[in-house]
Amino acid sequence: MGKLNTAETRISSLEPNSKLLKPIAGIKGAVNRVQVKLSAAKTPQEVQQQTTTLKKLAENIRKFGDKYKIKEFEDAAPSWGLSNTERKIVSNLPGGKELLSKLERVDENKRRALIEEARLALNINRNAADDIVAIGKDIFNPPGSTKSFTEIDLETKDYMIQIKGGDYSSAKKLSGADMIQFTRTKQYNQNMLFDSKTGNKLPPKKLRYHFFKEPVDPRLIKWLTDKKIDQVTTGKL
Repeated sequence: MGKLNTAETRISSLEPNSKLLKPIAGIKGAVNRVQVKLSAAKTPQEVQQQTTTLKKLAENIRKFGDKYKIKEFEDAAPSWGLSNTERKIVSNLPGGKELLSKLERVDENKRRALIEEARLALNINRNAADDIVAIGKDIFNPPGSTKSFTEIDLETKDYMIQIKGGDYSSAKKLSGADMIQFTRTKQYNQNMLFDSKTGNKLPPKKLRYHFFKEPVDPRLIKWLTDKKIDQVTTGKL
């Protein structure tokens, strides 16, 4: 939606009565309606249907941009995916190429979660707020084995970040697989960080949980805070 807004603002400033403004407004409305439906989707079929619609819209946006030479639309993509420019940036981040390859091999729910991982990494990288250490870091126990212990969705110089999708609107606390991941993330952070050169144990990093589907039950946020999670954030990026 950002590139649609940018194009609309630029064109209206150059030519307030441009014939392009009305169709751009229509495209924005269509994208917004589908995004609302996608956020509210409850079944895999509904997710697939709205995702397919967004993909068709993205293609129409590109064709519209080509026809009228709108530079912002050359690489336009609604929030279901990553633009070509974003993909190039992600591919140069640690673990980025592996994440991009996964996008073509997973179901839509996992795809949305991976895209949010990429968007958070892009946001951190763009603002130079922290150094990206790894995207989608697999942790094995014991080290060097093939036995998976857990996965850190995003690791930076200062933070371990787990990114959650799904419906947490009435969750009092984490449970099931989420709880196993939570426990192992804390164990890894507290006990399994070592300097790769000296072998010395490193101090733990800060922990952050990000939920990209809102609302998130306030009781869950409090539970995480009480469990010494340093930062809990919500919303799409």
